[in-house]
Amino acid sequence: MVLEEVFKDINGGYFVLDAMDECSEPSKVLGWLKSLPKQFGILLTSRYSPMKDISKEYLTISLNHRVDSDIEVYLEEEIEKYDFNGDLRAKVLNTLKEKAQGQ
Repeated sequence: MVLEEVFKDINGGYFVLDAMDECSEPSKVLGWLKSLPKQFGILLTSRYSPMKDISKEYLTISLNHRVDSDIEVYLEEEIEKYDFNGDLRAKVLNTLKEKAQGQ
């Protein structure tokens, strides 16, 4: 792997991998990350954890409840700009919240 060549000459630092949930082979990536020397700090982000075993070995932080709350506040403010009746407003709001999936 190209990154192995790069990291072998570096004495430490941080490795940030965003959107791990979009990785096609997360177990291979995790295996490679685990093989990095301990002087590397690693930060992974994901909408959800496709790797359940990672939370057993490493510190994990879930922000789902905060993100969902922020999305709901934003959507309610945006929906106020449109003239929806009560039932339609609720349906639009619920559909958008479901489709947002924490984004």
